[in-house]
Amino acid sequence: MVKLLLDSTAEAIYGLDTDGNCTFCNAACLRMLGYEQPEQLLGRNIHELIHHTHGDGTSSEVGECLIAAALRQGEEIHADDEVLWRADGTSFASEYWAHPVRRDGKIIGSVVTFLDITERKRMEEAQNFIFQCGLRYAGEDFFESLAMFLAQSLDMDYVCIDSLHGDGLNAQTVAIYYDGKFEDNVQYALKDTPCGDVVGNTICCFQQGVRNLFPQDTALQEMLAESYVGTTLWSFDGKPIGLIAVIGRQTLKDPRQAEAVLKLVSVRAAGELERKQAEKKLQDKNRELERFTYTVSHDLKSPLITIQSYAGMIRQDMETGNHERAKGDIKRIEDAAEKMTNLLNDLLELSRIGKQMNPTSLVDMRLLVTNVLSQLVGPLKQRLVEVVVQPDLPAVYGDHRRIAEALQNLVENAVKYMGDQPVPRVEIGCRQNDTEVVFFVGDNGQGIDLRHHEDIFGLFNKLDAKSEGTGVGLTLVKRIIELHGGRVWVESEGGGMGSRFCFTLPLHA
Repeated sequence: MVKLLLDSTAEAIYGLDTDGNCTFCNAACLRMLGYEQPEQLLGRNIHELIHHTHGDGTSSEVGECLIAAALRQGEEIHADDEVLWRADGTSFASEYWAHPVRRDGKIIGSVVTFLDITERKRMEEAQNFIFQCGLRYAGEDFFESLAMFLAQSLDMDYVCIDSLHGDGLNAQTVAIYYDGKFEDNVQYALKDTPCGDVVGNTICCFQQGVRNLFPQDTALQEMLAESYVGTTLWSFDGKPIGLIAVIGRQTLKDPRQAEAVLKLVSVRAAGELERKQAEKKLQDKNRELERFTYTVSHDLKSPLITIQSYAGMIRQDMETGNHERAKGDIKRIEDAAEKMTNLLNDLLELSRIGKQMNPTSLVDMRLLVTNVLSQLVGPLKQRLVEVVVQPDLPAVYGDHRRIAEALQNLVENAVKYMGDQPVPRVEIGCRQNDTEVVFFVGDNGQGIDLRHHEDIFGLFNKLDAKSEGTGVGLTLVKRIIELHGGRVWVESEGGGMGSRFCFTLPLHA
């Protein structure tokens, strides 16, 4: 009956005689220590078996052993900062209690109860890490510290922390810790990777065989990845903005513990990532303001100088009677005035975005696209551009006029930067999920290098300084879409590979 009771407890229990040899052990004790039969422990010195070394690798002498002290001093002992060793040579954090056993007032042995508190310790370490990083680190330092902590705490080989881009199909790492050192950050596509499965889910875990499940993920193949656990980083308003991925070359021994640690640190990591993204937006706004100031002081000044110069030449022409040259000078003045007028009009239109938005209503995108294309018949025919429109474009909610303005800018850009393409083609379509629709305007033109994918949306940024326009068009598009609560980005593999400008709009009011 006593053995049945001992074996039914979750706590590990064993007994010692006065020499420190095992007198009994329950099933939980065998399981936690990695033994199969009681005979493997009975009669053997327990200190030499399971308590011989400290967690830092230094030797644990019997004279300093607290369990042995319970026998010597006859006092109950409790500790939660030591490790015990398994049969296979691995250790685990433990909490134990040692109680002396007396008969007729004489100590005849002790009973020891212990627990594996590895999970609790790791959660405490994670909490301490978050607290300490809150005092010491921010930004890049925080993410690198977090990546290193997770690799060491979970005993994994690779950790990356990512910021999501576009519609969640691409990621930019903010920290990579691989085999004990930091790697340069990279941008990558989430398709056909376990990270693609993570986005939008609270947690995603592959305990083993992960590289066989994702054979097209070359990174997993190269590192001989076996296990994977990842979690989504959510913004304050519930949108996925990033992810944490932890990868190992061995089978994940305790998935539940790894998931718990990731869930705990993900809240702080998401807050830090959102703060970093907000800082980047502020920096972008400041840079935009600097470019605006430069434009006002330079680009507006340039046509004024032209006008002033040629006005002086006209005066000379009038004095010498050279009327033909005066006509040319007047034409140059008119061109400079037109350039300044266009620039001022674009700046004025940009300033109105957000101030003069019409009430949102249901917008029939099929009809809107038709109307926009009808206004661009001239340039489309002149360039012999084939336009393909997806027939099932859904309706969205927004400002009809502003959405049309954004779409017109994108189509005009596609035609303008078609390059030397002999068979120019523009495609307008969409892809859809439950909460938003991603529209796109694609072309087979000259394409855009990856390093310019963010810059092109900046105020007055033009990839080709000699091209027509003021460089405000894509900035207008970006502001219009963002005021609708959407996002805009470009997808292009570079020179000669065409471009696809994508933007999201809400399906519901």
